[in-house]
Amino acid sequence: MKYQTPIEFDCDGHALRFAWTDGTLDGKPLPRAYGIPGRASGRYTATGFVPTQNMPGAESILNWACQLPVKPERLVNLRRVDKGTLIQMDASSFSKTGTTASFWTRYDYPKITFDPPYNAPYDSKREFVRVNCAAKTYGITVGYDFTPEGAITDGIVEQSDLATPFDSTDDYAIAISEVACGKPIDQATYAGIGGETLRMKAPLQRDLDMGDVTTPPAVLATAEKLASVMPKPQTVSLARITVAAKRNGQPQESSVYEVEPKKDGTTRVREIYSSDFTVDREMMGIVQLKSKMRSAFANSRDVTVTESLEVDAPKWAPGARLSYHADMRTIPTEEIPSRVGHRCTIGQPIEASRIHSAFSGRAWPMDCLNDKGDRNVDYYIEELRYLVAIHAESKDYGTWDYTVSDVSIQR
Repeated sequence: MKYQTPIEFDCDGHALRFAWTDGTLDGKPLPRAYGIPGRASGRYTATGFVPTQNMPGAESILNWACQLPVKPERLVNLRRVDKGTLIQMDASSFSKTGTTASFWTRYDYPKITFDPPYNAPYDSKREFVRVNCAAKTYGITVGYDFTPEGAITDGIVEQSDLATPFDSTDDYAIAISEVACGKPIDQATYAGIGGETLRMKAPLQRDLDMGDVTTPPAVLATAEKLASVMPKPQTVSLARITVAAKRNGQPQESSVYEVEPKKDGTTRVREIYSSDFTVDREMMGIVQLKSKMRSAFANSRDVTVTESLEVDAPKWAPGARLSYHADMRTIPTEEIPSRVGHRCTIGQPIEASRIHSAFSGRAWPMDCLNDKGDRNVDYYIEELRYLVAIHAESKDYGTWDYTVSDVSIQR
């Protein structure tokens, strides 16, 4: 197993910060992890500096890094492009030998934006570029995304020998070629086109909640059509369900599910995985309408909403088959919607008390395959209007088995 982690150093405070961790196992890339080791998230997580005295060997790494001959950054504007973006360079980093020049560049954007797939916020990007004036090519060897406060949130760290030809229609190529291949510049006095280099950015909007986002009427109508063929017994007011889990036969931490059927036909669910990590969902039958992640270790300002929904469910009966596909968009990010789909077979209903003695009424087994070929076996508990997981088989996450260990119900 191999790990790669960008580290930020606070030389005066004797502290360092791990931006994220990329890893490979047997040559295959692992999902990126942000956050505190052991509580990492696959989406951007803001982390703080940690004193080196709390980490064995960290002080020696800090001392080495802080003794490197790094010059203070001196930003200079090179070119203004569409939508208020500035292309800049760090004049202090400029170096040229023969026909080859290298230096740090910086994109300064007019507002804070979120970068997929990690939803990492940034207002600027820095890239180290090498320019070959004789060949009229350039290559970017490393690059990072930054917040206005200077935290690294994303980046490219794999070096590449790929050379990009100069393009007379590309603002970045024009800007770097003029600096690298034009008249000699002085690191201390070069002024570029002038102007402000570190611009103030509007703060981010407050975190969204599910109530701030409306389910599209067409999605709601399709979900209601599916719900219309499903059983409609008397529902509980609130249920709190504790579920024990095993992954590949090994016990895992239990999770708690708070299930609240609403009078409008929706069901609100809060999945509690720890005191620091919960997920809220709004369901209609077996279909998710919205979700909201809340985590102390990850950016949780957004809401995921089902943007389009396709359902094929002619009836609800033992042996019947149904399928649905949904496109889900994360708001307010600019991420491309993700598509999920399931094909399910409904089994013979059983008494829900067989799953746990606190349940009443019927439970319908559902055996489903998603578009990736992963399998889920759940029970749809009529009085909850909710699916309780029993078994899962995933290519990425292995085999999971679930047992309802405790239930409290308000009727």
